[in-house]
Amino acid sequence: MLGQGSRRALAPPRWRRQHWQAPVVLGVGSALALTAIAFAASRVLAIAPLWQIGLAMALYLAAHALRALRLAVLASVMLGISVRSAVLMHFVTAPAVLLVPFKLGELARLQQLWLTGKHFSGALVVLIIERALDAVMLMVLILWLLRAGDAAAASTLLLLIQGALLAGLVLFLVGPRLIAGLQRYIVVNHMHPASLRVLPHIDVIRRNVAAGGGLLRVHGAVLVLSTVLIWTLELLAIRQFAEYAADPALQSADALLLGRITEEWRLLFGQVLDPALIASSAVNILVLALIWLPAALVYLPRMRAEPRRRAATEHRALHSDVRA
Repeated sequence: MLGQGSRRALAPPRWRRQHWQAPVVLGVGSALALTAIAFAASRVLAIAPLWQIGLAMALYLAAHALRALRLAVLASVMLGISVRSAVLMHFVTAPAVLLVPFKLGELARLQQLWLTGKHFSGALVVLIIERALDAVMLMVLILWLLRAGDAAAASTLLLLIQGALLAGLVLFLVGPRLIAGLQRYIVVNHMHPASLRVLPHIDVIRRNVAAGGGLLRVHGAVLVLSTVLIWTLELLAIRQFAEYAADPALQSADALLLGRITEEWRLLFGQVLDPALIASSAVNILVLALIWLPAALVYLPRMRAEPRRRAATEHRALHSDVRA
């Protein structure tokens, strides 16, 4: 009989035991990408000329590249994921974020950040910061539309965004102190072993929230500037199709962008949309579908070695201790 340690030593590595997953993901993803390419191309070619489609694709690609770099800054600092893997992760998960209704596709990115970075609370902080940056720009856009009288129905969405931003502000400014207070309360008033076992998990959350606040203080200017550039590029891209809007309310780029953000997923469900929404959404889908397979082919093998930056830091610290 082999002991538990011997059986563990003889067992194949986890990624080898799950070697079937990458071909399945690539096969299914490639089929979906080809379908999306054919679907999106047929929609946009029926509305806009090739030169506008090409220009919009270049602008959307630049916006996604900046989004990928922004994610890389967050993920490398918070989770130790390498910049290249984080950039690829954006392009691999962006179709799900874009097309799954009610923003539930964000769960795909959260799962990949958790799987690759090995820390759920850190992955959640990365996602919260990323969405908060976009929420700031979305709130500015909605306020501009409300001021112009173009989007009265957006007032409810504005309240939701303001509530989310307030919650995020409280989380990063007051959260570490509140969580530290909870730790002290448990230590002083609840010395039961079951309660004490929770303390390490609470401490991980506290450290990740504090690290998120520190990240915003150090890199906040770069993150905000990149977010402004992202939304500027998207406005320039969507402006190419505003002239095809049948609804007069969508003939401005800002109103059309808000409509695309909230209505884009309806395109794949065959629902009737304004021609300008169809064209702008189809081009965005086309860009991501074309880049998905190359990104996935490079990203999937890299996942096994992540988080590379954290491993390198721990390796340097170990050698420093040995030399000391």
